[in-house]
Amino acid sequence: MNPLTVLMRKQITDPIDELMVIANDVMEGDLEVQVKIRIGEELESRKIAFNRTIGPVRSLIKPSLDG
Repeated sequence: MNPLTVLMRKQITDPIDELMVIANDVMEGDLEVQVKIRIGEELESRKIAFNRTIGPVRSLIKPSLDG
């Protein structure tokens, strides 16, 4: 495989894989997760949106789990 193809594939698939792992953690009940964001990466805006979404979910669900 061409080295440029490998590099491009890694830049796209690694962030997607990372986001999927975090999403699976949330689905299994871990509401303390947060996606690490690297400025300029392919999925930067989607990772920011994910973190902004999980915050309110955490605020809604955590009190019922604590009480």
